[in-house]
Amino acid sequence: MITLHALWIHENTLFFWGEEPGKYKEGPSGKGRPPVKPRPHPFCCEAPQVAESLQVLGLRVPPTPGEVRLRLPSLGNSPLPSPSLPVATPSKEARLRPWVVPGAGLEARDAVIFLTGLPRSSRVVVLGDSVTFWSEAAKLALELTLRCRFLPSLEREDGEYKASWKYLPDSENDLCRFRLLVEAMPPLCRSEVLEPGTGTPPMALLHAFLSCSVDSLVRLCLEGAPGIRVPRGGGARAPGMWIRALLDSNPVIKAPQEDLARLATQLAPWLRALEGPADPLRLCLRLSAPGDPESSGWHLEFLLQARDDPSLLIPAQAVWATRDVLKCLGRSFENPQERLLEALGRAARLYPQVAATLETPRPAGIDLDVPGAYVFLRDYAPLLEQAGYSVLLPQWWRSPSSVPALRLKVTSPGAGSQGSFGLDSLVDFSWEIAVGDDTVPHEEFLQMVELKTPLVHLRGRWVELNPADLENILQFLGTSGWDGRMTAREVLRLKAGTSQGLPVPLGEVRAEGWLKEALGDGSERFQCLQEPPGFHGTLRPYQAKGVSWLAFLSRYGLGACLADDMGLGKTIQTLALLLHEKAQSQDPLRVLLVCPVSVMENWRQEAERFAPSLQVHLHHGPHRLKDEDFLEAAVEKDLVITTYSLVLRDVEFLSRIHWGRVVLDEAQNTKNSGAGQTQAVRSLKAGHRMALTGTPVENRLSEVWSIMEFLNPGILGTESRFQRQFAIPIERYRNDEKQTLLKEIIGPFMLRRLKTDRNIIQDLPEKIETKVFCHLTREQASLYEAVVQDAMEGIASLDGIQRKGLVLATVMRLKQVCNHPAQLIQDGSALGGRSGKLGRLEEMLEEVIETGDRALIFTQFAQMGTMLKAYLEGRFSREVLYLHGQTSKKERDDLVSRFQGDNGPSLFVLSLKAGGTGLNLTRACQVFHFDRWWNPAVEDQATDRAFRIGQKRNVLVHKYVCRGTLEERIDQMLETKRDLASGILGSGEAWLTELDTEELRRIMFLGEEAVEED
Repeated sequence: MITLHALWIHENTLFFWGEEPGKYKEGPSGKGRPPVKPRPHPFCCEAPQVAESLQVLGLRVPPTPGEVRLRLPSLGNSPLPSPSLPVATPSKEARLRPWVVPGAGLEARDAVIFLTGLPRSSRVVVLGDSVTFWSEAAKLALELTLRCRFLPSLEREDGEYKASWKYLPDSENDLCRFRLLVEAMPPLCRSEVLEPGTGTPPMALLHAFLSCSVDSLVRLCLEGAPGIRVPRGGGARAPGMWIRALLDSNPVIKAPQEDLARLATQLAPWLRALEGPADPLRLCLRLSAPGDPESSGWHLEFLLQARDDPSLLIPAQAVWATRDVLKCLGRSFENPQERLLEALGRAARLYPQVAATLETPRPAGIDLDVPGAYVFLRDYAPLLEQAGYSVLLPQWWRSPSSVPALRLKVTSPGAGSQGSFGLDSLVDFSWEIAVGDDTVPHEEFLQMVELKTPLVHLRGRWVELNPADLENILQFLGTSGWDGRMTAREVLRLKAGTSQGLPVPLGEVRAEGWLKEALGDGSERFQCLQEPPGFHGTLRPYQAKGVSWLAFLSRYGLGACLADDMGLGKTIQTLALLLHEKAQSQDPLRVLLVCPVSVMENWRQEAERFAPSLQVHLHHGPHRLKDEDFLEAAVEKDLVITTYSLVLRDVEFLSRIHWGRVVLDEAQNTKNSGAGQTQAVRSLKAGHRMALTGTPVENRLSEVWSIMEFLNPGILGTESRFQRQFAIPIERYRNDEKQTLLKEIIGPFMLRRLKTDRNIIQDLPEKIETKVFCHLTREQASLYEAVVQDAMEGIASLDGIQRKGLVLATVMRLKQVCNHPAQLIQDGSALGGRSGKLGRLEEMLEEVIETGDRALIFTQFAQMGTMLKAYLEGRFSREVLYLHGQTSKKERDDLVSRFQGDNGPSLFVLSLKAGGTGLNLTRACQVFHFDRWWNPAVEDQATDRAFRIGQKRNVLVHKYVCRGTLEERIDQMLETKRDLASGILGSGEAWLTELDTEELRRIMFLGEEAVEED
């Protein structure tokens, strides 16, 4: 790890250099004669190491190696380490001495791009204060450029005329930031030795950096820009050559000196006018609205405002009453009338109405009618502000609350009525018009439409209303009616914003009756049920609440997703719900439960244990009932259990039954909306639909849409519209407003509880996660480098599907190398002593066995699982269980039963995909992730085989990571991506194929820390 520093040198270079703590061993000595000439810095990094560090931080262009002479605090014959270096420093008084420091430089354009994209932190590089400082300065330069705060300039420098783009701060905020940066500049930024005993003042240094940065960024933006040409016939004359130099990379103008001097003289007044005078006063325009709505007396007042004190405002009348010196609040301003007239003359170029006032002897303001005031507010006020004038507008103008919106009032039958419930039931509605918090009556709204004015006086205040919006609302209400009837499904779609046709945003949706109860916080409104008759067990309080919530939504025919965390008992809550309904009817419930094959037996056993009175039928296996035989048997059962694959295969006769309820367990299996099994389960007819999942969002928000489309079809609109409206803004741009809206929409239909929440469950032990960092053996490191070197050449030359395939293949091979060389080579060779991971696993499992604990060992590779089973059995002379994708259902059940038994084996190796869901393995209190799936949701789901109800001890989770490899770098990325439902990176390694070659190289390269030193 190195500490990186930066300083601005010469005219166009940001120079980076670094300190290496490892070279600073015993600290500087105060003994010895101070060096007369600059000596090499004893513990700085070499130029290639600095360049490599810049690449680690995201630099995509090669820096230029070089060296500079720096004047640094020193003691005797050694410089002191910088404060950022994690070493102790002597307390003796130091003196400045010159030192030669190697490093790497970046031109201004590349430096700004690099600095504005710096990561906040890095495990490899420590950012010194000087780097952080220049990063903030670069952000200011970029903002000024993006806001077009620059001017073309022509200046003479060193006997040559040069064309440049000058930055132009346009607000007090910009000037304040400049001053703060000057005050905060670290001394190291001014350490370059220019002349003996001299340095560059902070203000001049920052000015040089901003000037050069903005100039280079503007030229970058203009490169190849269409429509920019030198005037015809002017290319050989001074003006044309000046324009050409503004667009070219070389700013020097090759034209006769006398012509350029004449051009500079002609440009000077124009540039001064655009820059604004260095005057303590500036023109201020204040718009006042009339208090009487019948009056047209809008007034734009002229004032002078102090630049350093915006609260000091001098009306034009006071200016005209004073000739030579204006005194105000203890301050004096000379020639105020000339200043006001000059400012009004310049403002007249932007706002023509000002020009007419200059024909009067004492211009003090402009009277405007309503259309004129609106044009000023909409068009000219922003233009004047951008030009540096102060514009004071009514506060309501900048408020977004004046946008007209529609409010929907819905009335449905109450809970005690006999009306029908469900998404397709009809409810009464009426529309209201709202402006901010105010409701506009029907008659008043029609009057506002007839006025056809953008400024309307409403409830004692002026508001902006687009006449086109009002016309569209009127046309919409003329078509749909001010009141009528619609389905509850359409109400939900309107609330979600997925219904097309609304001319303006939809504001509040106010519901009454059963729809209000269903869309409110149902978890607090319903009556909490207790254990139903026939339930053999005791429901925990949160489980009783979950059963009551399910029954509540079932009553209204609304689909429900029970998204409790793994191990909180979704199976028990579902069985309790069925028993509750069974107690209210003598007819068979006819519930179809669809689940992965791995949990079928678990469902059967749980039903037999907790709800033995339910009539259960397993629809599975080659001898399962079909067609009429199945139909006759199924309609007499309370619960029919089958699998996703069989629903697709037998959908023809499964869809002929109108099920009382269809339940999807592990509902994330329907995340692919276009898959056949997803389409099959959606086609089933049911009075109520339920989804059970511990990971409602495993990778993408599209999974939420898929689950909700099964539960309550249509309320989130089409999949493509959902992607545009929610998925892309939330996943790509972290739009908090959209995320809040989506949570509000799906909230009534999804109950999510976490077992780490002590308000939900108090007696579950803790889950303690740790990273186990391992080193590669030299054999692994050699194989790793060979794989990377071989792959990068091909990746750089390929594109499309071929490149993606090679990236995935390379990632897979690197993961195999990190696991064990024998997994990559596949030569059947001995395993011992060749893998850092395996060696550490042996050590930790030895402790597991000695303490009598049991452990789960997850790997995504079936081949690695086979190797681990054989090796660990030989190493510990005991049986090791192994479950993988080819394990039959009977074998799976037997393995689980044996592991959970009192005298079961202590080690259980599992394939992550085959054993990561649906298993109850609470006898294990330690979980090892030997290799990473790189999807937190999938890994957590696997961990929850042990961390669930029934677990009596704390669960220790060990995640293995090889240092200095792609495993460590991707692990760091995973930690920053857990905020979006623990899986935004995507399933497996597919997201890696979208990275460019340099990003892949930074992720895959082998760091020096990968191999432990002997």
